Amino acid sequence: WHTVICWRSLADVAERFIHKGTQIYVEGRIRSREYTDQSGQKRRVTEIIADNLQLLGKRQDAAPSYQSGSSYNYQPQQPAQQQAPAEELDNSLDGDLPF
Repeated sequence: WHTVICWRSLADVAERFIHKGTQIYVEGRIRSREYTDQSGQKRRVTEIIADNLQLLGKRQDAAPSYQSGSSYNYQPQQPAQQQAPAEELDNSLDGDLPF
């Protein structure tokens, strides 16, 4: 688990699409900083300042990617057409591989 800092449109995308368990790909800068907590102890944290964010994972729609400072336009792809039953595919291939 990492702390990722998102600003502007990336923050909007993260709030809208990212939930616990969502797999994402993040590009950015690493920042380490120190602070003093309420009890007076010094703490050190390392954060990632996101420049680019891409949603990953198993999803039927296309996963959009976003960059800092750019607007996003998420348009899911149309669902794939129904495939023919396996026995129809076997007859139509005549022994050729489908790739």
